[in-house]
Amino acid sequence: LGVGRLGICTALCLEKAGYHVLGVDVNSAYIDKINKKTLNSPEPSVNEMLATSKNFRATTDEDEGVEFADVIMIVVATPSTGVDDRHYDHSALSMVLSSLNKRKLHNKHIVICCTVLPGYCRKVANFLVKDCVNTTISYNPEFIAQVMYLLLCYLQTDMVLIGEGTKDAGDVLETMYRRMVENEPEIRRMSPESAEICKLAINCFITTKIAFANMIGDAADNTEGADKTDILEAVGCDSRIGSKCLKPGYGFGGPCFPRDNRALGHHMRSVGVEVR
Repeated sequence: LGVGRLGICTALCLEKAGYHVLGVDVNSAYIDKINKKTLNSPEPSVNEMLATSKNFRATTDEDEGVEFADVIMIVVATPSTGVDDRHYDHSALSMVLSSLNKRKLHNKHIVICCTVLPGYCRKVANFLVKDCVNTTISYNPEFIAQVMYLLLCYLQTDMVLIGEGTKDAGDVLETMYRRMVENEPEIRRMSPESAEICKLAINCFITTKIAFANMIGDAADNTEGADKTDILEAVGCDSRIGSKCLKPGYGFGGPCFPRDNRALGHHMRSVGVEVR
């Protein structure tokens, strides 16, 4: 459910792995371009993969979508609100879950692929699908690096994070990813609550390295005879630290890193952990 920039990449990678995929979206003109294979995506390789796909199509009919699949992956936007402690706007996601609940689903695995605040799956998502029978809620967020093509982020990921609603749901997702990826990533299965925190922890640790590298860079720039690149390359040689995201330069930014830091800080304060 949701075949925008991220959703269509998910769909095409699964189709390439041999799955039959039906995408659902509200934009009928966009859906028509997908089905006619006339979509002109700026994302590298998307147009080519769409052109050669045989088992992927799209629809605006949500009923058709939920009847089609046993695994329902939700890839909708949860943008930053910038309002108080509402670090993510869950309204589109919650609306989709409420819509699924009205259909009183049976024997489905619902997978949330967008970033949420810790506790959303347990406190909100499960409540919103309370009338569905034998239906699980799992959390499987994307990890998108802006320096990589989106499709490569899916096909050659370092790690697959699965917050499994049940062991059976986790087994299904692990099988899907092992068929889909082109490398051999770590597959980490845990509770949805753990995965919600893990997603934020990874992004926040990356920003910590970026900020630390720039702090050392500033110190070197103001120290006669010091070279910031030499220093940080040496620091990155320590296997406990690593060289990724440890170069002096621009600070972190983008749509995810700043809000994820705020969100993790909010969650930590909400559970009694002091942060500064």
